[in-house]
Amino acid sequence: MINDQWTLNAVMPWPSVTYAPTPNTFFMLGVSPSGASWSIEPGEQRPRMSLSAWNLGLSAEHRIYENLWLGAEAGVSGLRGLSLQGNDWQDAEAKLDHTGYVEVRLNWRVNP
Repeated sequence: MINDQWTLNAVMPWPSVTYAPTPNTFFMLGVSPSGASWSIEPGEQRPRMSLSAWNLGLSAEHRIYENLWLGAEAGVSGLRGLSLQGNDWQDAEAKLDHTGYVEVRLNWRVNP
């Protein structure tokens, strides 16, 4: 937390910056995975995760009643060509493909 209104989240694979002007409203700019696959190679004990598509979006959420929040997000989806496989970043192999997206959501948030 930078202060009561600003938060910087540098944890991969969901880095973001959040601004909350009031306790009931916040805005977030961030990246999240939008395509993933799981596999277990012969002889490996752990599953291997491959993240190959990403969303870059700006969202807003507002508390509408107690723990119930209404949100909307818009951005660019499917940034392909950059991938995370296991713990290794893979460089872009081709032009980054993308398409726009819009999302409306209803969230139940529980305060700790």
